[in-house]
Amino acid sequence: MTAIARKRGRAANSSLPAAIVATSCSFVLVARGAAETFGVFLLPIEQSLGIGRAEATSIYALAMIAIGLTGPFTGALIDRFGPRFAYGLGTLVLIAAFVATSAASPGRRPDGSSAAWSSRSASAAPSARG
Repeated sequence: MTAIARKRGRAANSSLPAAIVATSCSFVLVARGAAETFGVFLLPIEQSLGIGRAEATSIYALAMIAIGLTGPFTGALIDRFGPRFAYGLGTLVLIAAFVATSAASPGRRPDGSSAAWSSRSASAAPSARG
């Protein structure tokens, strides 16, 4: 046994690291699985919001672009301030995005764009990092 394992009272070949990896993998599978079901629900989303396919997929594309663009900055934020601060900030941004989305009015905007695009895009970028 190593000194750390003896101090904590468990054998050096503990199954804890494997359990942590397995749990983390299952969380990622569930989270990504939920995100990737967008294609399955595309037709019901189009019908319920009254929007076209291009408009509906643009919402998803915006979220994916936001993930790609904010990833390096999020990593730097975690490196500099730690994960507790970064996740707390992400949660606050996500809450603000949901509040902005809930405050959006339904229907068409004066400029001709639909409220579905405007309100969903308000939450797409922050929720991608949240």
